[in-house]
Amino acid sequence: MFSHHYPKLAGQENAFLVSVDVARTADLDPSFLVYDTTHGPAFPCCSGRYDLTADQYIILTLFGDRGVLFTTLRRYTEEKHSYYRENRLSWFKIIVEAVDHDRCTRCVFNTVCEKGLESV
Repeated sequence: MFSHHYPKLAGQENAFLVSVDVARTADLDPSFLVYDTTHGPAFPCCSGRYDLTADQYIILTLFGDRGVLFTTLRRYTEEKHSYYRENRLSWFKIIVEAVDHDRCTRCVFNTVCEKGLESV
């Protein structure tokens, strides 16, 4: 699930999970963190950056249905890491829905494939 609209999604509807990596936050390049965590500008109240509070993250690299490659960071847990590794090379559906509350746009990242995967 995405907490905000992210420009990196580029209006794509589906994405193919290409790779699953793990990195310490301190080892990630600052320009990568700006790219990956910047959300908005659907509404000025929602523009900003997602606050990374964990020491370690899973880096998902996805190839979208409009030909745009993008990444997303997920807080590291053994369970999440295992889940994403097992579902590498699977399709995920990106659903962008407007929410009136606080005039924010929210993105929900749900899996969709023949395997009947659970929502992410």
